[in-house]
Amino acid sequence: MGDILWPIAKDDKGSLIHISEAIRDMPYFCPECDAKFAARLGDIKQHHFAHYANSGVCTGESAYHTLAKYVLAHHLESNRELEYSTRCPKCKELITTQRVVAE
Repeated sequence: MGDILWPIAKDDKGSLIHISEAIRDMPYFCPECDAKFAARLGDIKQHHFAHYANSGVCTGESAYHTLAKYVLAHHLESNRELEYSTRCPKCKELITTQRVVAE
């Protein structure tokens, strides 16, 4: 999983945090395996969270699948709504729907 640039981590209270909200030297954890994460907030690469070397015992579920679940969960926690689009199979018209998630 070292090639994944994780934009989401858990803080010490278990809440999901986006990398844009990360604070240097604060403790963060992998949303999948709970291993300690490093917030990479440098000036060269895109900001992201990463496992420390030789740490983490992730389950082996596709990292991209796991990441998608946590990005979606973070979005719903932050925004409480979800907008999605689909195309009508007959006329090919784009249909956009916005759903408010109950609190």
